[in-house]
Amino acid sequence: MQSLFRPIILLFFIVGVCPLLNGQSLLTKNELEKQKVYRSLEAIEEARKANDTVYRVNLSSSKKNHESKLNKVPAIIFKLPYLQELIFDNNLLYELPNEISQLKQLQILSVSNNVFSQLPAITSSLQNLKYLNLSNNDFSEFPRVLFQLEKLNNINLKNNLIKEFSLGKGVLKRLRKLKLSNNQLTALSIKSNSLESLDSQFNELLKINIETPKLRQLYLSFNHLNTLPKSIDKSVELEELFVDSNKLTVLQHEVLELEKLNKLSLASNKFNEVEFTKNQLQQLQYLDLSANSLTNFPVGINQLTRLEELKLEDNLIVTLPSEIGDLKNLQVLNIKKNKIAVIPNSFKELQELRIIKMSNNSLVELPVFMAKLSNLEVLELAFNSLGFVPDELGGLLKLKKLDLMENVVQHLPPNFKALEVLNVRKNKLKMLPKKIPYLKDLNAEDNQLHNFEEVVNYTQLTKLNISRNPLGSIPENLSELTNLERLEIEKCQLKNLPKGVGSLKNLVELDFSGNNIKKLPKEIGDLSKLEYLDMAKNSYLNIDIDFSGLQKLKKLKLKKNKIRKIKADISPLINLEEFDLSENELEEWPIGIQLLTSLKVLEIQGNNLSKITSNIFVLNKLEYLYLGDNNIEELPEGICSLKLLKMILLLNNPCAENEKTITQIRQCLPKAVTDL
Repeated sequence: MQSLFRPIILLFFIVGVCPLLNGQSLLTKNELEKQKVYRSLEAIEEARKANDTVYRVNLSSSKKNHESKLNKVPAIIFKLPYLQELIFDNNLLYELPNEISQLKQLQILSVSNNVFSQLPAITSSLQNLKYLNLSNNDFSEFPRVLFQLEKLNNINLKNNLIKEFSLGKGVLKRLRKLKLSNNQLTALSIKSNSLESLDSQFNELLKINIETPKLRQLYLSFNHLNTLPKSIDKSVELEELFVDSNKLTVLQHEVLELEKLNKLSLASNKFNEVEFTKNQLQQLQYLDLSANSLTNFPVGINQLTRLEELKLEDNLIVTLPSEIGDLKNLQVLNIKKNKIAVIPNSFKELQELRIIKMSNNSLVELPVFMAKLSNLEVLELAFNSLGFVPDELGGLLKLKKLDLMENVVQHLPPNFKALEVLNVRKNKLKMLPKKIPYLKDLNAEDNQLHNFEEVVNYTQLTKLNISRNPLGSIPENLSELTNLERLEIEKCQLKNLPKGVGSLKNLVELDFSGNNIKKLPKEIGDLSKLEYLDMAKNSYLNIDIDFSGLQKLKKLKLKKNKIRKIKADISPLINLEEFDLSENELEEWPIGIQLLTSLKVLEIQGNNLSKITSNIFVLNKLEYLYLGDNNIEELPEGICSLKLLKMILLLNNPCAENEKTITQIRQCLPKAVTDL
């Protein structure tokens, strides 16, 4: 009996289950048609010929060419009686024809980024419309015809020219979301029992009146508000309130009574002090008071026990109160750009902290108890006066980023368990930690490092900046840093580069400018992924490498090397866009320069050139040509073939004193800025 059922079960599996396993859904033809979006008039015409029902059309333009944009609604659209979604973004439409009334089933209409300034009265016939996007047009007032669309629940009118708006309770009874940002509103009055989200940022609001009991989100940033409406406490469902960059001076009690508020942003206002009392804003999780004039930590902030993110950046706060330890749920603390000198002992109670930003303060000591913040992932302490980092900090198992830039640090822990990004730029370090196994990004520029020994142990490095250190030399085992993508060793008193640099096959950027290197290792020519190479300001640098392997190079800097002649063939650099040969001693142009067909910027000022080679006139992508401070006596007519030139510099050349030359350039290259 079992053997009889097996074929039936197998057939059921193949027919019923396999299509689902292959990601196919068992949809009816009608359901498939409702999902399909038609993106061309040709596709719509084919669908009509095949008797397919068209529900969704998107004829948005993505091209900058105005000739390809629509300036009227194609007539075929009105022959689609079941159309539910119609999108015409990024065109040149300026009106909706009366035939729009034929689209009785339309629910979604988007005409963003067109040139509409009004809607016809016939728009009122679209009684099934739910979503309307009129953003980035030329409306100077709210289209009153919309008040007749009873099912409308989402309106987007951002980036228009509307100066006033008023909404009463008798209209748009289903409206849930309204966007009016980036208009010219000076006054706003809204009474609605349905509205849940209002965005009126980037206007010129001086006054606002709202009666919106179901409002959940209110965005009023970048206006001119001195106060918020007292009726705001009637918006009992409000969860998010953003009023950044206004002129508020007092945190009104009406705001403090909003029991469901979980995000409050008041950055860039005029608060001198802020106070919270017990049982206020008990659901608050996010608070931003950055860029005000607070001299003290907000009083009573320890009452906000659900707070997860606190931003007090760019104030005048001098001390952290011990009560900060009561914020047990705090995960992100940003108190950059203040005057804080001491971290209180209670700080160790903030066991949920993941991110601490305390740069630009007055810290002189980093307490050992910071190592007890076991969930810490990011610690930013740049621009303080720290001289010492406790060894215990290296034991933090989740610490991924440590920023100590511009302190006076002389000592770091000998190892870091999990660190991936370390910035110690501009400190007093003489040595680096011996072990940072997961380090990917190291900036140790401008310290007092004398050797490279520790660095070669950081085998996961992808970015290394060790410029402005008295290294003197770099060992051959630099080759072990095979993951490096960017290497900066500027001004390190180097006399040569190790051959091992050629093993850094993933290198995209290499900068060894400002050293005393005279001869380059030929292995540099093996760096096939290199896009940026800066060899400027070395000593009598001899350019004799093989460029044939550097075809991805986009920027090459050879400035100030006392070069008289480039012996190497530069013609393989077919993708080179910027070439800097300025302030050398060149008397002739580099061989093969005419083959650098991608070149946009050529800097060859400050040499001893007596003429302009005709070879550069084929470089038809050239935009900036710097020829100043040479001995060029005349300007060939071929210069006029460089039609894309935006700047030509001829200062301090004999030809620049020739009025005929000046007139010639300005006539044939009228778009180029000419510095003579």
